[in-house]
Amino acid sequence: MTLLINIIGSFILLVMGLYFLVKLNLQAESALKKKESDLKKTNEELDRFVYSASHDLRSPLSSVKGLANLMRYETKNANLLEYIDKIDLRINDLERFIEEIIDHSRNSRIGVEHEKIDLTLLVEEISEKLKYMEKAEKIEIRKNIQHNEIQTDKSRMSVIISSLVANSIKYSDENKKQKCVEIASYEQNGSSFIEVRDNGIGITKEHHKDIYNMFYRAHEKSQGLVWDCILSRRWLKN
Repeated sequence: MTLLINIIGSFILLVMGLYFLVKLNLQAESALKKKESDLKKTNEELDRFVYSASHDLRSPLSSVKGLANLMRYETKNANLLEYIDKIDLRINDLERFIEEIIDHSRNSRIGVEHEKIDLTLLVEEISEKLKYMEKAEKIEIRKNIQHNEIQTDKSRMSVIISSLVANSIKYSDENKKQKCVEIASYEQNGSSFIEVRDNGIGITKEHHKDIYNMFYRAHEKSQGLVWDCILSRRWLKN
């Protein structure tokens, strides 16, 4: 009887333990599904907000840009024309900032699409897009594309190179007579490498660990060699 009671008691305890474990597992699974649902809802709301905000911001910017162009044809005053050009540049900066926010918002939720791209053509498109930036007319953009056809996500690659070149233009060194940015590509050991170099003010070593943090800026100016800052090296699988 004692043995039978112990067996029955152990069986009951085992069943109760299994019941509680199953119940806890179901609760955890339910909580996880709710979190996934909430996250999906939040992402959808964020997408709607980004789209709405970008649209609402771009509309008045387009109007201001149109008015600035009208003012340009209405006057021959050199000072006024210079101010209009500066307004136009500030509008271009705001438009690029809006694009950066949209790109950052979408980047983590959109899958990577691999496609063959013509790097020479992509660099030309980026150079054309950035040539109206402030200081851009004083900077020579050199292209050294030894490995032209690569397979990667074109949209993301365009954002990366555009950001690097734009920063190179923005943080150029006014003390240098020849200001330049070089975009180079080559193949090594079956991998494609892309480098963006400049002879700008550079980034000191203590800031290197933070340069990929969002909105981080290294304010200190560094002095050094002509090629004192390799802004980025991107490794891409063929």
